[in-house]
Amino acid sequence: MTENLSDNKYDVFLSYSSQDKSIADTIIASFEQVNIRCWYAPRDIQPGMDWAKAIIYGIQNSSTMVLIFSSHADHSQHVLDEVNFAISEEKPIIPFRVENLEPSGALRLHLSSRHWLDAYVPSWQTHVDRLVKIITAILKGGTSPEEETLVPPQRKPAIRKRRLPVGVQVLAAMFGLFVLAAVGTGIYLAVTKLSHRAASSATPPPSSSLPEISENSPGSVVAAGLEISENSPHPVIATGLDGKIHLTWAEPVSGKWVVQYISSIDSGFTFSQPVSMNPGGDPIAQQHPAMVLHPGGAVQIAWEENQNGNWDIYYASSNNGTKFSQAVQVNGDSASSNQIQPAMAIGSNGAIFLAWQDDRNGNWDIYAARSGAAGSAFEPEIKVNDETSGQQVTPVIGIDSQGGAHVAWASDSSGTWAIYSTRLERKVFRHGLVVGSGLMFDLSNQLPSLAMGSGDSISIAWANAYIREPKYNALLYLPVYAVSSDAGETFSDPRQVGEGYSHVSTRAPETGLAVGEGSIHVVLTTYSPRDGSLVWYYRSDSGGTFRAGVMVAQAAGGDAMHTPQVAVDGNGHIHIVWAHQRGNEWDVYYSRSTDGGANFSDGVKVSGRQ
Repeated sequence: MTENLSDNKYDVFLSYSSQDKSIADTIIASFEQVNIRCWYAPRDIQPGMDWAKAIIYGIQNSSTMVLIFSSHADHSQHVLDEVNFAISEEKPIIPFRVENLEPSGALRLHLSSRHWLDAYVPSWQTHVDRLVKIITAILKGGTSPEEETLVPPQRKPAIRKRRLPVGVQVLAAMFGLFVLAAVGTGIYLAVTKLSHRAASSATPPPSSSLPEISENSPGSVVAAGLEISENSPHPVIATGLDGKIHLTWAEPVSGKWVVQYISSIDSGFTFSQPVSMNPGGDPIAQQHPAMVLHPGGAVQIAWEENQNGNWDIYYASSNNGTKFSQAVQVNGDSASSNQIQPAMAIGSNGAIFLAWQDDRNGNWDIYAARSGAAGSAFEPEIKVNDETSGQQVTPVIGIDSQGGAHVAWASDSSGTWAIYSTRLERKVFRHGLVVGSGLMFDLSNQLPSLAMGSGDSISIAWANAYIREPKYNALLYLPVYAVSSDAGETFSDPRQVGEGYSHVSTRAPETGLAVGEGSIHVVLTTYSPRDGSLVWYYRSDSGGTFRAGVMVAQAAGGDAMHTPQVAVDGNGHIHIVWAHQRGNEWDVYYSRSTDGGANFSDGVKVSGRQ
């Protein structure tokens, strides 16, 4: 887009930290003395006007942005938000550097290719006149001699560390990824679909992005910025009151993906032989398991299964994990529709809730069913969402102390992917509440995870796309979370998991979430060409700030980590499982921490042992 600079109401939007206001006032005075029209806060924000809306208005109606770059600005969230939005609006940005330092975090990514006006020798005041001449030349569409003296910032070599911060490395590498992807294969940015192909007789409306169905691609996700292979293990981990560790996942057996289960009674040092959910070896395909533990210790597993050309939800249980009951179909829909991606939760009384994706209505909806007797008989399913258009995908579920079910999912029914949450009341789910509406830049939200905490608090983590990089049309994502302390009536403003913009990614971060003893535990995946694919662990003991992240695992080259999950046992030991992709091959790995998450054991491969 080529903008006519003369069409804007203002010539310059000034971005700065409030601690640099004296510099800002001097620059504004110098600009306005020569009739350069300026917008800057708080002067130009009308009384009663929403601050964020005022900033957006100022940037949209200004021809250029001048950024007063200092150590204060480098750590200012408001400055970063303004730069992000200016980039999305394709505004010219002139960094006016008043301290001899390099940008860090996301600012390094956004400013590394721009020219600077160094204004710290001998002092910033002597450079204001040059800045005035440069802005005047830009507004006239020409290049002044002063403009030609602008220089790019000097870059210092990145230092690789096992613990954060590594955000500078990730962000710099991500910029290289954009270039390589645009030149080589192009950046794949689907507007969330699921990669099932063939088998559904439902005819979606023309505007629908209903995925196709395939016998060999159950439950896989291709979300905006995230690409998971058509078949993947989707591992799940749980810990019992007795300290026993339980794992389930899907892996190929004789050409079909089959759900497997193992356990450990010695804190993950050794594991039992796998038990298959398809013991007869029938030619069926299973995928995407979910698992909960009955208060009495019984293992409950659900999965999606393709027996007759379409996918259904199945359930089985075991008292000791050595032999499972005959699998029963949970969903009552007998038409050629598909039920996939089950999520499961269990109450303190043993009642089970299952939620899943369902395309019986021609687009993806969320349905749920309840069993009051540990899965022996499920009640007829009910529709969770009340939207009649768009796609509702990737459900997660939890049960509070009163036995009430809480469900969250991603939906594009409003035109933008958002996270919705609802709860069951008198056998009817309430209208879904949008979680994360406090985000200033909210382009897409994907892949929620959910955990119930003390006092029936609800924690939800997900991937938020906060900006679209205009040159390569790529969404940039961050992992965020929000908490409800009033049974889902309201949620806190979203907070970022981690420090600064360490986990900016073109792939939506996949998160796993656990809550116990007042602590929130989050695992997530990141990727950069420099560092490869990684699994990180974060912990918050206050529900607010997270500790520094700990790298659990790293894969080099083209390998990728996916779908991490976390569980905490009664001794406070932390157990993590994830899927490791090598081309078309997948494995499942396990790691543990016995010191509260400060250190983790090397990952141990637990799959491929049937």
